[in-house]
Amino acid sequence: MREQCEQLLEALEAADTNHPELLHKLAGTCANFGLAALSARARALEKAAMPIGAEQLAQLRALYRRSLEAIG
Repeated sequence: MREQCEQLLEALEAADTNHPELLHKLAGTCANFGLAALSARARALEKAAMPIGAEQLAQLRALYRRSLEAIG
């Protein structure tokens, strides 16, 4: 799970445009592993269909770290 989430976050960070398919995969992966808040945030960004900036990516990363800390 961690490896898959890391890969998706890295792919989003490396992307030069918005990639809703990556956000969709991230949301699904997170949902499958009980990371509800991160899943919901990724889905919201996916549905917004707007370019993702550095601030949104930093927020996703921070939420990812907090989610991992919460599940131990």
